[in-house]
Amino acid sequence: MSDAATQGGESQTLHPSKVHSVTLALGCVVCSAFLFRLWLGGIEYAWVAGGFLAASAIYYASHLLPGNFMMTLDRDGLTIVEFFSSKRYRWANMSDIALRRGMFGPVVEFFDLTDGAMTRVRMTQTYGYRPRKLAELMMEWRQKMPPPAAAPRKNVWRA
Repeated sequence: MSDAATQGGESQTLHPSKVHSVTLALGCVVCSAFLFRLWLGGIEYAWVAGGFLAASAIYYASHLLPGNFMMTLDRDGLTIVEFFSSKRYRWANMSDIALRRGMFGPVVEFFDLTDGAMTRVRMTQTYGYRPRKLAELMMEWRQKMPPPAAAPRKNVWRA
């Protein structure tokens, strides 16, 4: 278990890596300051890239706020909290969890079959784990899923 996880008896909560978030936020701040300095020095549109990087620094710093970014795994499924949204995926409605090749490396992917619509879910945030380890952890929790309830049987008297 990595330092990005807290485990209770019936659930496990994963948080983004603090080192990764701080490093990205500081990198964005430094590059943003450099671009704003170029803009003040006369380069006309450097403020656009500087503004984008300043907004990115705020985004990555917000990963450090408690309860802002996390994934909770339990017997029934997983919940992903990002900024002001929370998405719940039930194991019974999910396809197999797979590793797919993404633009910047492997990503964890599955299909959600809620309400008859198939939605592709790609998890680019790995919460301090390598993608393969995250997929294995998700599969471990999926195996803890309770078996589906059997259909109620009618009392039938044989003649």
